[in-house]
Amino acid sequence: EWLDRPWFFAVQGNHEALAIQHQANISVDERMYRASGGAWFLDASPEKQQLYASRFTQLPVALEVETSRGLIGLVHADCPFPTWRQLRDFVQHRWPDDTYTDEGCQWSRSRIKRGDGSGIRDVRAVIVGHTPLRRPRRLGNVWHIDTAGWSEGYFTLMELGDLQALSAPQADAYTGASTRT
Repeated sequence: EWLDRPWFFAVQGNHEALAIQHQANISVDERMYRASGGAWFLDASPEKQQLYASRFTQLPVALEVETSRGLIGLVHADCPFPTWRQLRDFVQHRWPDDTYTDEGCQWSRSRIKRGDGSGIRDVRAVIVGHTPLRRPRRLGNVWHIDTAGWSEGYFTLMELGDLQALSAPQADAYTGASTRT
């Protein structure tokens, strides 16, 4: 339903890729997928699975938002190139069987694991999720904003005009105290 809203935009992440692969009868580790939140899809009727996978296939692996201060890129996990222009060119001219770019955009945690602050050229900032953190983290011009709002954490939104991370206060699951980062 969210994908039908004219003001809602999303990128294809690893969970969408798993749904697409499952629907296409490409081997998926169903135990891992179920444990990481995919039970809703695996337990859906074949008709619903087809509908969801069809919609997910239409999602781009990268989005761009032009702001008054410059271009902002959005991908689920990471940009696998040193420049945004390379990613854009590769996505626009890719071969049908290319998986390198999609996998980098959907699954990669290498930048955050290495603490790589080199950033991505040709873009003001790149906003990513995928790796749950206690608080948003900036590495160069790459902002990691997954703060596990779908689980025990809180949601973080990014105001793209001034690149301010906005985190909603939430009761601490252990103490009941309100927290804010």
